[in-house]
Formats: sequence, structure tokens, C-alpha cells
Amino acid sequence: MPLGRQLREARLRAQLKPKDLARKAGVSIAAVYNCERFDRGGRMRTLLRLAKALGCTVRIPDLAAAAKDQEYTETVLAEMAQLAFDTVRSLLARPSSGNVRSLEKLCAALGQSLQLVF
Repeated sequence: MPLGRQLREARLRAQLKPKDLARKAGVSIAAVYNCERFDRGGRMRTLLRLAKALGCTVRIPDLAAAAKDQEYTETVLAEMAQLAFDTVRSLLARPSSGNVRSLEKLCAALGQSLQLVF
């Protein structure tokens, strides 16, 4: 299940409206909507703040180790995930600094998943 959908379900379980979660996390309402939408994803740093405000954490797999284990080069991963080479390189180095949707694409290419943990 996409991370944004997991976030939305956690927000609904906490009985919070998007504006309430935004206020609690110190972000804009638009940021909440962007993180919850599958087609956009929002920024990973924002999603981490929202998860923390909900009392959750995000489990991010070690993508660099997974790529090494599967003997995928950054170029091959970029093609598989349909992402720019620089995006793949950046996400492998610092997965929490990118776009949620891009990170999900890279995880899928490596057979990994992002999970919201309560």
C-alpha cells in the first residue's frame, strides 16, 4: 500500500482532519494533501513530520544495500524505476530527503516497501 494512503488511514484513525494534522506537525494543509496523494507524494521530510505528529515512524529499507545485494547499478535502477539517474543516486545516499513518490518507485524496483509503523 502506498505510503500516502497509509498516512491518510493513520490520520483517519486518529480522528484528525487534514488541517488539524497540519497544525500539529507545523506544515501547511496543502503539504498534508500532497503527502496523502498517490500521484504526487510530497516531500519525504514532510511525511516524516506528519508521521511523527501521528505517533508513527516510517520504516525505510536500506536501499543502497539492496541495490548492492542485487548487483544493480544506479543506471539500471534509474531505468527500472523510471527516474533520473541523479534522483536515484540521491535517494540511495539519503532516502529521507527526496520525494515520496520517487522513493516508492525506487523501492518497488528493488522489491522493497516503505511502511508506516505505529
